Formats: sequence, structure tokens, C-alpha cells
Amino acid sequence: MAERKPVGRFAYERPPTQYESFMEAEKIPVIRGESGIRDVRELTLGTWDRLGCEGAFVQLRGLNGLQGAYVMRIAPGTSVAAEKHLFEEIFYVVEGGGATRVWTDDDPGGATVHWGTNSVFTVPLNAWHELVNTGTDPALVIVVTNAPPVFELYQSVDFVFNDGYAFQERTERCLEDYRRTTFELGVDPLTHRAWYTAAIIPDAVGMELPYDGQRGEDYRHMELQMGGNFSAGFVGEYPGVSFGRTHRHLSGPLLICMAGEGYTLTWPETAGTQPWAEGNADKVQRIDYRQGGMMSPVPGDIEWYHGHYNTSGRPLRVLAHTGGYPRRVPGEPGDTVVDSNADIKDGGKTIGVADEDPAVRTMFDAEVAGSEGA
Repeated sequence: MAERKPVGRFAYERPPTQYESFMEAEKIPVIRGESGIRDVRELTLGTWDRLGCEGAFVQLRGLNGLQGAYVMRIAPGTSVAAEKHLFEEIFYVVEGGGATRVWTDDDPGGATVHWGTNSVFTVPLNAWHELVNTGTDPALVIVVTNAPPVFELYQSVDFVFNDGYAFQERTERCLEDYRRTTFELGVDPLTHRAWYTAAIIPDAVGMELPYDGQRGEDYRHMELQMGGNFSAGFVGEYPGVSFGRTHRHLSGPLLICMAGEGYTLTWPETAGTQPWAEGNADKVQRIDYRQGGMMSPVPGDIEWYHGHYNTSGRPLRVLAHTGGYPRRVPGEPGDTVVDSNADIKDGGKTIGVADEDPAVRTMFDAEVAGSEGA
């Protein structure tokens, strides 16, 4: 009998996803293949005809199909074309000031939220929204979305942007937040960490963060789930001249530097907990950033170890987008879930302080010395 060969190909060229095709159709720059952007002010933006501003998509490594991001620059005295859609968006204002008006067909009056440098805000799902630059300088805004899985799920740009369903409860919640002047922290029902759920943070750098300590001594933190979104995240702060504990997880999160400057070291878990000592230093990536920078701490398809390093005397504050749908759900209902911030010896995914690769501290000390001598 003649030898039978397997049917089909073992390798093929990956086609673009629905979201990737959408990005190309928008005719603005698409930045791909990077693990991080030191400062989005350094990006070349293009004319975004549909929205009436300048913009560029940023698709960092490890985020394909999970989260999308774009940067837009709004000229003084101009507005971005109003739109609504079935994906969530969270806006971070790198610089500038303005206002966002939100409304629905049933409530054309809606509400307006004002924002400035370091504001973070969201808009209701599938509600009309329009951003206006009310200042005298350009406004630069980073927007993070869960558009990639939404586009893939529905396979229709028209449906994503033109479906008429009104998510009334979510819209009312956001509009109520826009009208408030004070906001209080709650407690996350699962992790018992500080939890912020309002639709806007007027000043995400100026606000006081509570002590947390899970990522290092004097580390401050609050969980985010803004305006009824499914997408989650956190704001974290590392004190001057310090670094967080190295931990690992799968790809998906996107981090934005809101204050200070620093770097992240990241490497695949296959390189071990001490990549320099184990001869895998070539597997380590370094990502530098300052205010207005963004990065993917897990720029690969498996779990990566990574830590964040603040070499300056000022606090390093980051806004983390940990994602929305699809979300990996561990275990079964009722199972105990050990957080990745727990030590490896306790069933978590964080390297113990005594078990860090000595090269990490050597590099950090050299960076600090260089900063002090500059």
C-alpha cells in the first residue's frame, strides 16, 4: 500500500483579523511590532478623515485580538466627529483640555464631562459621544478599547457602529458620574483591594492612592472598573528609586505611564526566574517609557516574567488596562484562586525577593547612579 501523506498545510500565512482590516481601512498610520512606545508624542500621526482629527493605531506585541489602542490629536477649538459603537473605550489625556458630550437618541440632552491633562474617563457602551478641545493647545489622547474581539465576534463594521440598542442602565450610570463632583473608593469584592468604579478620574496623577504593598514596599494601588464597563484595570504607583516585584502572566495587559519615567524588564517564562544566571540574558527585553509612554509587559504568546523599575526620585504612576472580553476564567465556581501577586512558593506567580536574579539589582543600581550623575 502506498504511503499516505497528511492532508493540508503545516504552515500558512495568517490573514488579517476583522479589526486589523478595519484599521487599514481607516487610512491612518498603524504602529505594529513594538513592545512599547517611549512617548506617544514621538509618533507620526495621520489625518483621520472619519473623525476629523489626527490619529494613529498602536497595536503592541502580545495584544493582537485582545485589546486595541489609538492615539488622537485634537486641534484647539475643534471637535472629533460624534460616533457610537459596541465596544468599550477608556480615554487617557496625555496633555490638553476639553470636554466630552454624551447622549442617546432617547436623551439628546445627555451630559458633558470636562477633562484635562491626566484625566481618565470612559463613555457608555453604544452611546453617542463627541470630544471637543476647548483649550488653546492641541489635546493628545490615548484610547484603549476592546474592539478587536468585538469586531471578530460580529464580523460586521456596520453592526458595530450602527446598531440601535441602548444600554440604558450603563448610560444612566455614566451620565450620573459626569454630574458628580466627588468620588469615593470602594473595596473590590474579590481581592479586597481599593476599587474605583466611577466613569471619570478627573486627575489620575494628582489623586491620592491608598497603600497596597502587593507589588513592593510602599507600593500604592487601586483597581479600576469604570462606568459599568466589563474592561478592567488599575492605577499603580512605585515610589522614587524603587522597583516592583517580578511576576508573570499571559499577554493582554497594556500599561500607560502617567507620571515619572522608568523601564520594564520582561522575558518568557521558559528563560527561568533568573535568566542572566541561567544563561538566557538574550531573552530579556527592556522597554523604556516616560509620561505619555505605553507598553505591553507580555509581548509574546506564553507567560512572561516582568518587573517595573523607577530610577528617578519621583513616583512612577501607571495606568494599566488588563482587558475585558474574552477573559480567561480559572477553575470552577467555588474554587480558591491564588492571585499572581502571591509568591511562587505560595502557589502564585511572583518571584520572591531573595530569589531575584542578582543582575536585576546590579542593572538597577547602575541606572540609579547614572541618573544621579546626569
